[in-house]
Amino acid sequence: MASNNTLRHRLLRFILIPLLISLTIAGLVSFYAAKKETAEIYDKQLTLLAQVMHSLAVQEDGDEGGHEISRYDTILADSGENGFSYRIWLDEKLSLTSPNARKFKSPAGNAGFSNHIFNNEQWRVYVLQDEKNEITVEVAGRQSLRTDIIQEILLFMFVPLLLVIPIITGLVWYGVIKALRPISVLSQIIKNREPENLAPISSTEIKDEDVPEEIKPLVDGLNSLMTRMAQVLQDEKQFTDHAAHELRTPLAAIKTQAQVAMRATDKEAQQQMLGDLVTGVDRASHLVSQLLSLARAQSPQAGLTRVCLSDIVERVENEFEAELKKRDLQLNSTVSTDFFVEGEEELLTVMVRNLLDNAIKYSPHSSVITLN
Repeated sequence: MASNNTLRHRLLRFILIPLLISLTIAGLVSFYAAKKETAEIYDKQLTLLAQVMHSLAVQEDGDEGGHEISRYDTILADSGENGFSYRIWLDEKLSLTSPNARKFKSPAGNAGFSNHIFNNEQWRVYVLQDEKNEITVEVAGRQSLRTDIIQEILLFMFVPLLLVIPIITGLVWYGVIKALRPISVLSQIIKNREPENLAPISSTEIKDEDVPEEIKPLVDGLNSLMTRMAQVLQDEKQFTDHAAHELRTPLAAIKTQAQVAMRATDKEAQQQMLGDLVTGVDRASHLVSQLLSLARAQSPQAGLTRVCLSDIVERVENEFEAELKKRDLQLNSTVSTDFFVEGEEELLTVMVRNLLDNAIKYSPHSSVITLN
């Protein structure tokens, strides 16, 4: 099962979640704005219908034939079919009413807008009062009509949005995969390489134009690492070659001396041969020590530290005390105590030991060696 903690899944979460939240917020804001706008348009429609009926009532009231506003009932019939109801009062008498308003309570209320329940239905009522002409017009509209309009707006708004979300998700998914393709290519290149191939990643394996700026430091870092690893392996190979070459001669000499000592019949000669054998072993041991020092010198160091050089000199002098007495050599050290330097303690010890070893080896008997 694939892990969800991949870079691809992280990018998808960081892109899609804020995008979906933004779309949801935008949809809700648009819905409430549309709902408010619909309510205003609906109220304006009630107001306009009330004004039209008021104009008809005023006109009819001024005619000589008396109040015959009922003759407009056919003209206004469409309003009832569209979910509206109306009543017109002349001189506090109901002169005209739509069929769906005949069971309404009378009167509806004060001038202006109000909400009422008639026949178990929610109605939005607008009352227009003309005290001068003693005309009152009541116009009402079903709240369900407004709800239906809002539902249609919701349907036309969110259904396309729901259809767009999978398309956006697919495009973002494709874009993320396309953008991360250089990492997949780089991973495949490294996976398919032979262990001994430490050459830098070349443009023939991955094109520079296919590598984004964010990936180039990774490629450069890998190339630098492989270059250093190649150098380390080369150093190890050189060390192995040197060790094999340097050890071959003393080991062959030790073997020859051991064979001669085994065949010797004279005890004194045999003792001489065994002494030479010990000397050969000492030389081989010294050679191995030098080779190991060389290997340590070639390996990457942890870094410089504050080292007491006078302590190193004193320690090395004690190592060669027996050799100095054997060759009747005098060692004069002028290195002051508590003398500190920045360096690597082990390599500094090797350096002082090699210097003193060479001085002892190449100085004549009963001479003076000065270390300063």
